[in-house]
Amino acid sequence: MAKGLGQRSQIDSIPIGELVSKAYELAECGRLQTFTFHFHGGDIIIEDFDSILSYDVHYLKPDHYAVIIAPETRQLAVDSCTMEGLANCQAWIFKYDRHHAKWSVEAWNGSIGDKAFAKLARHLMSPPFWVDPAFQKVVADEQRYRENARLKRVLKHNQTSLNTHQR
Repeated sequence: MAKGLGQRSQIDSIPIGELVSKAYELAECGRLQTFTFHFHGGDIIIEDFDSILSYDVHYLKPDHYAVIIAPETRQLAVDSCTMEGLANCQAWIFKYDRHHAKWSVEAWNGSIGDKAFAKLARHLMSPPFWVDPAFQKVVADEQRYRENARLKRVLKHNQTSLNTHQR
């Protein structure tokens, strides 16, 4: 790269096909990492560098990964969820379909924009509804209701059988 070439120019000088190919490869490596280690939403699974680019794979949720290819700036890592540094990057969200054993691109910041990309990444990382405390309370109430109903049936059955034995 020529000295003085802007950050965006560094990444734009590489053919998009090569970047996408590298992103698929990184997503697959990240997926394989999840077999041996436990990750939480937002964790960086892979961080790699070459002479001009840095490569990050962020775990979003099972089978969803954000791959970010950024110009090597020696600054803090790019955050896929806050748009911090996304402007000079190429970023994809990949989904792995276990049933068909294939990858698909859920989003690319070059087509939907950095803000929409970050919003989607945040949405994918947000905990599912069953982790929500309000939902857990509803489930606990339902379980208590079912247990009380079961106990009432048992009690009624016991009273009925006691009454038949007393006659």
